Amino acid sequence: MKKFLLSAFAALACVATASADEIVLDFTTNNYGETVAGSANDKYYMEDGASFSDGAITITANKLEGSGVRFWKTDAGVQTFRVNNKSGITISCNGGVITAMKFTGNSFGYLQGEGYDDGTFEGSAESIALVNKGRDGKTGTVQIKTITITYEGGAADNRENAGLAFSEESVIAYLGEEFTAPTLSKATTAVVTYSSDKETVATVDAATGAVTLVGEGTARITAKAEANDDFRAGSASYLLTVRPAKVAGAIFTSEMGENFSFENPAEFNVWQLDSKYGLKASAYVKLEGDDAATQHAAEAVAFASVDLTGYKSATLTFSQALNQYKNGNDLIDVDAIVDYCKLVVREAGAAEWTEIGEPTAPEAFSWNFYNNAPVDLTAQCGKKVDFGFKYISTENVAGTWEIKNINIVGEVDDEDSISEINAAAANGAIYDLQGRRVAAPVRGLYIVGGKVVRF
Repeated sequence: MKKFLLSAFAALACVATASADEIVLDFTTNNYGETVAGSANDKYYMEDGASFSDGAITITANKLEGSGVRFWKTDAGVQTFRVNNKSGITISCNGGVITAMKFTGNSFGYLQGEGYDDGTFEGSAESIALVNKGRDGKTGTVQIKTITITYEGGAADNRENAGLAFSEESVIAYLGEEFTAPTLSKATTAVVTYSSDKETVATVDAATGAVTLVGEGTARITAKAEANDDFRAGSASYLLTVRPAKVAGAIFTSEMGENFSFENPAEFNVWQLDSKYGLKASAYVKLEGDDAATQHAAEAVAFASVDLTGYKSATLTFSQALNQYKNGNDLIDVDAIVDYCKLVVREAGAAEWTEIGEPTAPEAFSWNFYNNAPVDLTAQCGKKVDFGFKYISTENVAGTWEIKNINIVGEVDDEDSISEINAAAANGAIYDLQGRRVAAPVRGLYIVGGKVVRF
C-alpha cells in the first residue's frame, strides 16, 4: 500500500508540474500578413474560413450571418482586429488544448461562446468558437487589441510566411490615363493569383496583376498564394481609387474638395471635407445640450480662389448629390432646391457674396451624383475672384449637399496673349502647365509671363 501511495503522489506531482505555454497575440502591432482596411471607402473583410497563425495558435474568420472579420486601422493609426455583428472567430490550438484566454479592447463582451464570458475563458478545449451576438440588447463591432492565451501541448507551424507585400497600400488612378500597379514582393514559391473585388471599377489579370481601369470608384486588388510544404498561405492587397479623367487645360481643379475654405456659423460646421463624398454640407446636427440631432437654420459657404486675369471667358463644372431635403416627413419639390443652394462669387479681398446662379435640380433626391449644367463665369474674367457654394437651411428644411469633380476651364484673351507670346518667345520664357520650360511649343496651354495662355 505504501508503495502504491508513493507512486500515486509521484504521478500527481508530474501532473501538477506539467508546463503550460502562454502567448500574446498583439493585433495593434501585428496584422499576421492580413490586409488592413482603413477608410470609409474600404469594404475589405477576410474571406470566410480564412485563417492566420502564431505558434501553435490559429484564428479562423467566420462570416456567418454578418459582414465578417477584418483588421482595421483608424486615421490616428490605431490598429485592431474587428469582429462585426453576427460574425465570429474560432481560436484553436494545433495538437494541444487552450486552458485560458484574456481579451483587451472594446466591446469584447459582445462575444459569446462555451466557457467564455466578458473577455475571459477558462477550461480545456482544442478550439473555442466565439460569435458576436451582442449583449443586454446592444450590438456593435468587437474591437480586439490583444488576446493572451495559455495552452498545453500544441505544435507550431514552422513553415515560413508567404511574405506577400505590395509597394503601396493605397493608390489613386485617373480614367483615360495609363496605370502601373504597385510592385508585389514575395517569399513563397507558390503561384500567386490576383483578383479585384469590384470589376465595375477595375479588372485585373489573374496571372500578372495588370490592372484595367473601368469606372469611377474604389476597388481592392488582392494577391493570394496557397500553402505548400515550405510556406504558409498568404495574401496582400492595395486599395485602388479610380477618379474621373482629368479636365484638359483646366484653370482650377478640385476632385474631392481640396483647396476649399469654409465660412461656417459659430455653433457648428455646416461644410466639411469628406474623403469619399468631397464637399459635404448639412445642418442636421446634434448641438451641445440637445438630446438628439435636429434641423437648424444656417447659412454657410464653401469657397476657393481662382485667378481669371488674362481670360476672356471661363466655365465652371461640377458634380453633386442632393438628399434629405424634407419638410416634416415629406421631401420638398426638387425645383425648390434653388431656395437652399446658391452659386456665389466675390472679388478677391471683398467680404460680400454675389449670387451668380443656382444648381441644376436633380430628377429626384438621392445619394447619386450627377453633373450640374455648366456655369458661365465670363463676367468674372479679368480679375482674381473667390467662387463658392452657399448652403442655406431653416429649422424645417436642412438637407445634405455633396459636391466633387470641380473644374474651371477658360479661354485666354487673344489680344493680350499674342503680344506676350511674341515677347516670351523672343526671351525663351515659355513653360508648360507643370512649370517645365518649352523651346518649341505646339498647340495648347502654356504659362507666359505668369499667365496661362493658349498657343
